[in-house]
Amino acid sequence: MAAGNGTPDREQATRRQFFRVFGRQTAHSAGSVLAGVEALRRSSRDALDDLLSDEEQPRRGAQAIEAPEPPVVPPTAFRSPYRFRGQAIELLDQRDLPERAELISCAAASEVASAIRRGLLSGGPVLGQVAAYALAMVAQQVADRPAPAMAVALRGAADTLAVARPTSRALAVALDRVIAHAETVVAADEGPAAAASILAEADRIASADAIDLSRLGQAGADALPAPRDAAAGEGRPLAVLMHADQGPLTGGQVGAGTALLQGLAAAGIPVHAWLTEATPLYEGRRAAWQLGHLAIPHTLVPDTALGWLLEARRIDLLLLRAEWLLASGDVVAPLGSRVAARQAREAGVVVAVCATASIYDRAAVDAAAVPLAGRLPAPQAGHGSRIDPAADIVPAGLVDLLLTDRGALAPPFAEQLARVGDHS
Repeated sequence: MAAGNGTPDREQATRRQFFRVFGRQTAHSAGSVLAGVEALRRSSRDALDDLLSDEEQPRRGAQAIEAPEPPVVPPTAFRSPYRFRGQAIELLDQRDLPERAELISCAAASEVASAIRRGLLSGGPVLGQVAAYALAMVAQQVADRPAPAMAVALRGAADTLAVARPTSRALAVALDRVIAHAETVVAADEGPAAAASILAEADRIASADAIDLSRLGQAGADALPAPRDAAAGEGRPLAVLMHADQGPLTGGQVGAGTALLQGLAAAGIPVHAWLTEATPLYEGRRAAWQLGHLAIPHTLVPDTALGWLLEARRIDLLLLRAEWLLASGDVVAPLGSRVAARQAREAGVVVAVCATASIYDRAAVDAAAVPLAGRLPAPQAGHGSRIDPAADIVPAGLVDLLLTDRGALAPPFAEQLARVGDHS
């Protein structure tokens, strides 16, 4: 994988610019509701350029799609942690945030897959978006080939990307969607036109994620219980314990968890977020950095302090991020989620899971359908080795609320999820 060209000083300037842009509100925030929703709904490349570019860009006459009913209020949006550059994709290496920022340029599907496998991206819907744009990149690179050769290149790239994070339903769904679209357009159009159509499909995936995550956040804000001691008139903030990153770094521009917290704040409900470090990827540190940009009060604790926290502090809600939603209501979630859910349940804390309908899998009736192989073992000193499991299964029996873009669901989940899936 090659880093971008330029002198060290220029690279540092680029990184500083990225952070200035990433941490700044976009023009499409809650203050411009309809314009923001319409921009997200547009399938044209121009709409995504407006949202993702480093500098504000004039509009180029893209036709807007009618806004959804009822209107969705987008939370404060961040600039995306990736950039599509046509012949390459630029990724923000999240592993050492916020201490160190590095932009990585990937010019092949194998490089994108390697970045995903090595944890440059934490997880969440952003994996599907990056995979979709990786196929769009390959389409542009092979647009001058005959249709059969172009189709083979795209299928090979999809196979490479699919094994990068087998526990990500968002990645699998995005790849299937883009390949299905590509099979139609590559056979019908000239190479450049087919490549443009594939890019438009990637745009639609990214736009839909932003809207779905905004809706999910609002549904959660509407459904959350009041603090357990609110009746006593103490007026304390709602205490939300968040395991793993649930901010814009995992959603592309909108994070499910941060959208929820912003929805509560907009409703006048004070919130304090408690964050686990979420080792081995330390997602909690990145979550804290994002909450700091959003001026949301928060406290970071080590994973080993979870029991102490639940006993020593009044926690109202545990919020988890789903990577895969099974037909039973079981969820695949970041490592440590199952222990957190079990301890929260024992402490009488409500357990909620954020999961967009797009990651619902009606064919996965139990955990046996999910590949849960660990990450590659790392050699250790002496004769030992280390392996980091890729994800947890959180049983539906440990979950009190499923927060989706179609609304908040209470148990039992299977029948409700089937109805949600029928309208996906």
